Amino acid sequence: MPSSCVVPLCKSNYNKNGHNIKVYSFPAETELRRKWISAIKRDNFTPTKYSKVCQLHFNESDFLTTSKTVDPKPRNVIEVPLKLKRLRPDAIPSQFPNLACYMSSNETCRESPNSKKARTEQVFISRALLESCKTKEEYDKTMTFNSLCARIVSL
Repeated sequence: MPSSCVVPLCKSNYNKNGHNIKVYSFPAETELRRKWISAIKRDNFTPTKYSKVCQLHFNESDFLTTSKTVDPKPRNVIEVPLKLKRLRPDAIPSQFPNLACYMSSNETCRESPNSKKARTEQVFISRALLESCKTKEEYDKTMTFNSLCARIVSL
């Protein structure tokens, strides 16, 4: 039997005729666990190993749909789609449709400094490559000629 959600007024997985909603255990890491407890807004609540929060309380951006790895020899990034989406390790429940609207947050998690640095570096590298290609094309155009006489005249 699937577990039920501990969020107040959530009735997911109570309907025996409907499909099951995926549920997630509270994280073991202390700080993230505290954030989950704070987010679900239950008074005097201490989660047990059986306490779960359903997928309805997370944004779509809180789930991973692909897995990435780097091939060591050619240094290529390999990205593979996952059959089942996984909850990001830093995800915090933020959607509470059965509660007052001010209790739900539409904000996404803040980007980590390392991922922001990697993203901006990638943008700069892409721009530099494009500029380099344009410069090479311009150079190639100036250095091509149809005949030796035309080349001597252009110099």
